[in-house]
Amino acid sequence: MLSKNDTNFHVIILILSLFVLNLLQASLMDLSHDEAYYWIYSLAPDWGYYDHPPMVGWMISLFGLLGKNETLVRLPFAIMQAGTLALLWDLAEKRSPWVFVFSVLSFPLILGAGFLALPDTPVLFFSALFWWASLRYLKFDRKKDALLCALAITCMFYSKYHSIVIVVLSALSMPEVFKRKSFYAIIGLCVLFYLPHVLWQYEHDFISIVFHLTGRSEKHFDFSNILNFLGGQVALGGLLAFLPAIYFAIKGKNKSKLLFYNSIGFFVFIFFLSFRNKIEANWTVTAFAALIPLICQAAPNQKSQRLLVILLVPSALLLFGVRVALMLPYSEGEYPTPRLSEVKNWKQKSDEIFQAAGDYALAADTYQMAAKLSFYGKEFVPSLALGSRKSQFSLMDGLIR
Repeated sequence: MLSKNDTNFHVIILILSLFVLNLLQASLMDLSHDEAYYWIYSLAPDWGYYDHPPMVGWMISLFGLLGKNETLVRLPFAIMQAGTLALLWDLAEKRSPWVFVFSVLSFPLILGAGFLALPDTPVLFFSALFWWASLRYLKFDRKKDALLCALAITCMFYSKYHSIVIVVLSALSMPEVFKRKSFYAIIGLCVLFYLPHVLWQYEHDFISIVFHLTGRSEKHFDFSNILNFLGGQVALGGLLAFLPAIYFAIKGKNKSKLLFYNSIGFFVFIFFLSFRNKIEANWTVTAFAALIPLICQAAPNQKSQRLLVILLVPSALLLFGVRVALMLPYSEGEYPTPRLSEVKNWKQKSDEIFQAAGDYALAADTYQMAAKLSFYGKEFVPSLALGSRKSQFSLMDGLIR
């Protein structure tokens, strides 16, 4: 029987409590613009989509068979977060449970992965599964470990395109695997498993590749991009705790090389990328995931662990306050911050828009508005892309009526 003295006790309580809280929050928040857009993916399951690989659409589509509401859209992501945390705790070698608990509660990208239906959650889960399987493959070189690595890598690729960076960093951290025949078998399996998406891209003129290369912001040097990236990582990394956590991760002796490359190495990679690109906050989500077990391993003593926990508490309290604010009911126009309007009262707003349209066909000027009206309204609403970039809507003509 599990007792409070068990090393796993606090982490198990964390995982179960977060799962329940995630389901409660999922039922009390309307879908965000991005979540509604990914729900559009689920209406026509395919091997690819305009701007993302298909995993997020597949997950929403699978649970959409049970019905249509916010909780069912977000349920698979709450389940995946629970699995991710269990894997990360095992990767932490079950050391420093309080550091683990408060790191999870203080890193918004990790915390938000449980109640938001976004591609970050599956890439987190499959990255953690890949790291977990990789360590076993490195140690035992068994066929089942190699197969699990291939499956995890493929699912990562089906989740987000930048997963290739995770695979490269992981391979560099384990150079001895290059001498194994099974390593090249893993590559072959990944190519085979990912072939349907490659063929989809070919049939659609590599539309996703073109979008990511040319459809985003212009690439040029801007010092503000570097500052925004650095400041953003501090905010996303527990505020006061971020720099001490990085210090322990670099200086710690008892740490995983695999996790170090995927955390510190990934941060460094994105830092250099910021010299030419505007960095989106969620790009480093897997780096923070690797950082959690890394600092659990690397914090050298109980004094260091207590320091990290104390520094993590303010961010944890702040994020808890944000979560409560997201769940509270508000009347239209009475939001404490305008951003809350994105996840509140959309059934009412949609009803008013459809009522005003009457018998006229309705179309939206942005893909975000089209997605929201399609989910909360009485029919599918197309996007004219007059006020936004092109999107998955441009591929859906004839698929949805």
